[in-house]
Amino acid sequence: MSDENVTLSKNAELRRYELRVDGDVAGFIEYDDNDGVLDMHHTEVDPSHGGKGFGQQLVAFALADARGLHDHQVEALHLGGGDAGQQGLAGGPVGRAAGGQAAH
Repeated sequence: MSDENVTLSKNAELRRYELRVDGDVAGFIEYDDNDGVLDMHHTEVDPSHGGKGFGQQLVAFALADARGLHDHQVEALHLGGGDAGQQGLAGGPVGRAAGGQAAH
């Protein structure tokens, strides 16, 4: 993990979760809320911050918020092409939180 000043937040206006380093956006997860299904469909972490664990922190924050906000469980989690800690997360859906039973 990094010593940098990292903050995690939800930006509802832009429909995304953000990770900021020293006030600047270093990563984000875009989402749509479709009738109670939170679809996290795009994730990026600036490659200059690779290897610091920021992608993992961002995903954990977003999933925890989705579970708490919507009182939902995660049904499926697909991490698209890349390692969250070194290359960032790219492409494909990141996660989907919906009511009902979680898929195992």
